[in-house]
Amino acid sequence: MHLLTYKQKSTSIANPIDQLRDMQVNIRLVADTRYCYLSGSPSNTAVNRHDWDDGSERQRWYIKSRTGGISYNMMMVGGAKVNGEIAFNGGPGEFNPFLNNGLPLDVFKFENVPNTNFYNIVYAQPFKEKLYLYAIGDRDVTVKKIDNNKDSKAIWEIIPVEDLELIDIKYEPIAGKKFTPVPELRQTIDVPNPTGITVLQQFNISEQVTETSSFSNVEGITTTYKITTKGKVGLPIIADGEVSTENTTAKTWSYQETNTESRVRTISHVFTMELPPYAHYLIDVMMVIYNIDINYIATFKGKITGTIIQLKGKWEGVECKGLSYKPRDITGKPVVISGLKDFDAPLE
Repeated sequence: MHLLTYKQKSTSIANPIDQLRDMQVNIRLVADTRYCYLSGSPSNTAVNRHDWDDGSERQRWYIKSRTGGISYNMMMVGGAKVNGEIAFNGGPGEFNPFLNNGLPLDVFKFENVPNTNFYNIVYAQPFKEKLYLYAIGDRDVTVKKIDNNKDSKAIWEIIPVEDLELIDIKYEPIAGKKFTPVPELRQTIDVPNPTGITVLQQFNISEQVTETSSFSNVEGITTTYKITTKGKVGLPIIADGEVSTENTTAKTWSYQETNTESRVRTISHVFTMELPPYAHYLIDVMMVIYNIDINYIATFKGKITGTIIQLKGKWEGVECKGLSYKPRDITGKPVVISGLKDFDAPLE
């Protein structure tokens, strides 16, 4: 049995939030509530919540880096009474956010919620306890201390307003990760030679296998339903016992977040075996199946601004490397048969 290993190659990308500096985004509450879009007001300077992006631009924001990707300001795109940046009044333990078009003084940190593409939005006060942007009431927000940063009223997702075009997919190995193939028994061939002479016998093996591809766990930004131009992509290739990250299969597979694409492939193998006199063999025909997961980096282009962003995600798939044969005599003892060898038929 062969182990499937990765050739290590590391690729670093910029913080997803930093990549959005030229793009308008929605900042959406994860909690199950009607009013989930962070919004400005047409009549005053309040920051509150709305139930959808109504096209007024009051639910649209620019996220601007202020200290080299450590802290940020959130600036209203338009449509509000004051199209400025979020500032605070009140305190010291709780603050009311409002829109201010003066000199920006108050900044946030976006702290990723582990194993999600969501964030806590934290008021960045030096040497003081963390205060969180938090939903209160039906439509309001505040900034305050909370006991549990996994409270859904303190968790937000960042969604580009404009649609995205998929430009490229590159696969990235996980250091030291190995995969063991899963042999799947498909049939057992009964091969007798009742004669006293050596005979040549031809066989035609044909088996079907379902292979799958799933792209998920995009980190940092919610892109579901935003990728309108879904270019075809290739999948990692299994070769020489390793996953090649330099080459991929033909670009015929779809990039679909959260959806699994399945295809049925027929693998056929014609071969001739040499059977000794009075031999009687049983041959198990096995599919060599790999269940693979590997990180990937997707490159997208904004269809309005042309902004290029790169996001990491996870690809999971099932690939068949080919057929494996396990011959034995009728007592169960393994044997070697001339002309019989495993058949490699990886995805192309």
